[in-house]
Amino acid sequence: MDAKFTLREQLVGLFLVVTLLLSVGGVILVGRGKNWFAKHHVYYTKFKEGYGLKEGSTVKMFNAEIGRVRSITINDDNEVEVSMAILAEYERKIRRDSVATVESPTLIGSEYISITPGSKGAPQVSPGGSVTSTPRKSISNYMDEFGLKERFAQLGQLLAALTRVTNDLATLTAELGRKDGPLLSAVADVKAVTAGVRSGQGTLGKLLVDEALYVRLEHLSGELEQTAANLNQVTAGLKPVSAELPALARELNESAKGVRSIVQNIKRGSEDFPALVTDTDEAVRQFRRVVESAKTLPLLRSNLPPDLRRDEVGLDPRGM
Repeated sequence: MDAKFTLREQLVGLFLVVTLLLSVGGVILVGRGKNWFAKHHVYYTKFKEGYGLKEGSTVKMFNAEIGRVRSITINDDNEVEVSMAILAEYERKIRRDSVATVESPTLIGSEYISITPGSKGAPQVSPGGSVTSTPRKSISNYMDEFGLKERFAQLGQLLAALTRVTNDLATLTAELGRKDGPLLSAVADVKAVTAGVRSGQGTLGKLLVDEALYVRLEHLSGELEQTAANLNQVTAGLKPVSAELPALARELNESAKGVRSIVQNIKRGSEDFPALVTDTDEAVRQFRRVVESAKTLPLLRSNLPPDLRRDEVGLDPRGM
């Protein structure tokens, strides 16, 4: 009896076959991307501790993935022995001077094994051989490498200084907030002084409030302005007088010399009397010129004796 499938059954079967093919294709693609089907060689390395490694952790060279951690065991020497599956294409780069170390992209977590490639002159490590290892750098090693200890010490000192400043500010704020503290007391004093000034108390209050005092000050200011104007006028009048004073002084000096000559002639006796008369006459004329010059100066004219204020000076040298 021939088996007959309905259309529905045929469609379901076709769907299952297609799904299976897609699944197999996906596995193949993913496996190729994960190197599931690539050839691997096993290498070993040893560390003093596990450093957070686990099965499946990445093995890298130049930050490129070249294998995976297969297993982690502790041997009889109390060392952590790590088995690594390395892609066969990289086995020629693993040599006697290659070094394996545990690194992490962060300070904590995501640890992986990093292997440095060996030099071309060094012998190659055969599959199943052991790769030399170095301990993982600790946080203190990184701090020493980048000088973080000194920076953290400076940061600690800065934090201590900030703490002291904060405490001082808190103390100062509490002190200023007291009702009997210096700030509020000073504010109260300022308010009291302001109130006194507004009510006209004290010297400043009187100056600001007393209208009569203001009027007196304004009157005094006007008098001072008038006095300043008078001084300016006097100064302007003295300028021509001061300009003529040197010439007047020279004439007076010449007159004094003439008088001294007369005195000397008197001492010499009467035999020099004619010359004495002549000298006296000349001295009088010089003196008259001086007086006439002084009469032209208003300031000196007002201080001359009444008999010298006349237009003519009646002085006869022979009447001496």
